[in-house]
Amino acid sequence: MKRERITRVLIFDNLAEPTKASVSGKRPREALEKLISAGRHGVTTATHFNAGVRVSDSIFKLRKVGIPISAEREPNSDGDGGTHAKYRLGCKVEILSDAQGPAHDHSPPQHVGA
Repeated sequence: MKRERITRVLIFDNLAEPTKASVSGKRPREALEKLISAGRHGVTTATHFNAGVRVSDSIFKLRKVGIPISAEREPNSDGDGGTHAKYRLGCKVEILSDAQGPAHDHSPPQHVGA
């Protein structure tokens, strides 16, 4: 079985205790790092990622494990009338560690105190 990098995170989503979650894959990990670094300014596909990276897929995977991420539409700077998404974390998220695990290990979020 193929093994994939698993990133363990803590989600501080206004609950009494932070929530633990596991994020699978290189691209979601990179997206999470960029979201954490950007803070309240957020990230966009055009300004924070290489061409061809499916950012929406990484955002989907991060949301699936319980990480709140907002998407705000804003106009493109080239004046073509189009828009793009700016993604922001909805709470503090802390990366704990990396490990090797089975591919597609999308464990549901677990509360730390549970």
